[in-house]
Amino acid sequence: MTKLPYPIHLCPMSSSERNIIFIYQDFTHFVRKDYETLSKSFRVSKLRSTYKKSPVTFIVVGLAQFFKLFWHIWRSDVIFCWFADYHSFLPALFSRISGKRFFLVLGGYDVTHIRELKYGSFNKRFRGYCARFSMQTATLNLPVARALGEEAKKRVGKIELQVLPTGYDPDIYLPVEEKEDLVLTVSLTSSRQRFLVKGLDRFVELARYLPEYRFALIGIEGKWKQLITDQPVNLAILPPLDHRELISWYGRARFYAQLSRSEGLPNAMCEAMMMGCVPAGLNIGGIPEAIGDAGIMLDQWNPDEMAKQIRSCRDTSTLSVEARERIITLFHISRREKELVELLKRKG
Repeated sequence: MTKLPYPIHLCPMSSSERNIIFIYQDFTHFVRKDYETLSKSFRVSKLRSTYKKSPVTFIVVGLAQFFKLFWHIWRSDVIFCWFADYHSFLPALFSRISGKRFFLVLGGYDVTHIRELKYGSFNKRFRGYCARFSMQTATLNLPVARALGEEAKKRVGKIELQVLPTGYDPDIYLPVEEKEDLVLTVSLTSSRQRFLVKGLDRFVELARYLPEYRFALIGIEGKWKQLITDQPVNLAILPPLDHRELISWYGRARFYAQLSRSEGLPNAMCEAMMMGCVPAGLNIGGIPEAIGDAGIMLDQWNPDEMAKQIRSCRDTSTLSVEARERIITLFHISRREKELVELLKRKG
């Protein structure tokens, strides 16, 4: 029997507070932060909705989501959903039927289509329809990067949106002065598709161009290590690590590389910049919004040019400070917390 992934957790608040259905697929660090933020001001019902590839499981999960939404929608004031995908279709439909306000966070995959890699919600017709309907129905779409909002408009047409970046707490990310000649990247990878989308093949290639630097790729384990053939001797491959261990690696690394073929606001890069890593990336999606003038950025992938740029930054102390200050100024956690609560408190 299929176990239904729909635990509901109620955060006890005063009955006078606004009620919110909080819908998500995976309870990642940034999803959890939004839940904790909203739970301080509202009564929040947390609803997990993860669709599987199996047709039978897909139907079972869909039916379970339907009845859970039907049960909770009438006692709720707002529907809040992370990402536009299969799981956002029914919340959007219930919002349209009931007139409840519907807020939809856009993170990257949901507005993307890389045909050659079969990547993005718009890679499949029905999945794309679910994402499009969700965005068109939303009271307000909340892309985490300006580039994602622009991409959403290209794919969907006229929609209501407001850019609201993810946030980072400077009290958690405290940089250290001593840096190692280490280039780091982080990506939880469990498929060849994600390996290529996150540009990990490019990261491996860059390691060959910079033999004097050590490289660390965090987030690959098991059979997926086989995606890396002829591993460079200066490249270490590590499994996924907990957040505290990641912060320690950010503190050691001199550079953080984001060489993706598609990207929203690069969360790991922003965290690394908070720890004083000099960012090196490509002009893709939300990457330039993170880097600005505080790092290295190329318009197209060129390993020789990227290696030259990194070699030219022997004294990274100034850029290290600028990188941290940029994230604090533009993406402080207090900004997202304040704007998120204000948006959901509004009447209308």
